[in-house]
Amino acid sequence: MKFYGKDIQQDHLFIKVLNQSNYAYWIASDLDHFVDSKDNISPYEYYKLINQYNLSIDILNRSDAQSNELDGDHKKCAVALSNFIKISLRNFKFFDTKIRSNSELKEILYIETIDQEKDFHEIYLHYLPEISAERAALKSFSYMSETVSDILMLDTEYDIEENNKISKKISKNFKLAKEEVEIALMNPAHFDYIINDLNIINAFSSDKLSKNNFKTLVDKNIYYLSLWKEFYYINEHFYSDLFSNKKDLEVTDFKLFDYESQKYSSEINNIAIDKTSYLLKYMNINIPNIEIFSNRLNKNIMELLKI
Repeated sequence: MKFYGKDIQQDHLFIKVLNQSNYAYWIASDLDHFVDSKDNISPYEYYKLINQYNLSIDILNRSDAQSNELDGDHKKCAVALSNFIKISLRNFKFFDTKIRSNSELKEILYIETIDQEKDFHEIYLHYLPEISAERAALKSFSYMSETVSDILMLDTEYDIEENNKISKKISKNFKLAKEEVEIALMNPAHFDYIINDLNIINAFSSDKLSKNNFKTLVDKNIYYLSLWKEFYYINEHFYSDLFSNKKDLEVTDFKLFDYESQKYSSEINNIAIDKTSYLLKYMNINIPNIEIFSNRLNKNIMELLKI
């Protein structure tokens, strides 16, 4: 962050707060993704899902309590992130069957979350270095967020030209999101911010991170960004073709798109939890044992494509 170096104790506390908040978000995101992707969930599975959802709330509450010791720009960024995650966790609502079956209400919650995300990005981007993978990721998320309202507007009752116009706009935003992360992936300097975080952690830790630890964490972040690139790519091309007169999509095309989207979303949740817990471990922060439910979603592609 641009404000690092003025008060290293505040920097260290901010990194602790940041990673705990992110950890809470990705745990809940994993649960929401699992429920959205699975047709039949047993009562026992729901029990486990809700217990883990409550764990994510506990982690966020603990992070919020620690952020009370932050001040100035550190506090401003921590609060912006927390406000976004609170709205996200509240609006996942995977355990509320009434909301899950009400498409209009789900749309309202989506839009509310996107609005809060915009507020978060507006504050947070101001403090991120121009050359950083985190900035590239957030800017790509902003482009992806722009697609939400347009995707909700797609309607087979519209004429083909109107639908094609909307889907091309969606495709363009996914393309812009992809290009943001591509630029970061092509320039190693974008990952220097990770080294800065690790140096701050080392200054307060008796269990020092080694060069191998540094490399491992950078590699995890590169993989994380690469997955987003692939996710944006498949969405870009799917929406480009969706209502195009040049290509009539078949049932297998939709199934393949769903399969690929689910696969990348699952792996993004997986690596996000992994890289965040990796850092929390070296800050001596106790985190609960969790199950990554996205790992249960692996499907055989040939079975999936059966009609």
